[in-house]
Amino acid sequence: MLADLGRPLDIVFEFQVPNRQELMERMLKRAAEENRPDDTPEVIQRRLDTYDRETAPLVEYYRTHRANVVGIHADRAIDDVFREIEDSLRSLEARA
Repeated sequence: MLADLGRPLDIVFEFQVPNRQELMERMLKRAAEENRPDDTPEVIQRRLDTYDRETAPLVEYYRTHRANVVGIHADRAIDDVFREIEDSLRSLEARA
């Protein structure tokens, strides 16, 4: 679909947080800091369930068919995660 729109997908970032409880805590903290009253534990759990059911299979497709998935260790500090993303993008640009 993206190719038909003239928007190729060069890279897929998979933000990895292995500990679901830690992920839930981080998302709830973000909700509080950003004053997002709609981000309740129930809503966040629904999003995670949707990710598992609908998005994770797409990530696996890109990993096996396109080999363009970059795992990002997202359970670290924001600056560290951002730096890893920047490094991945620079690496992609260098190959182009």
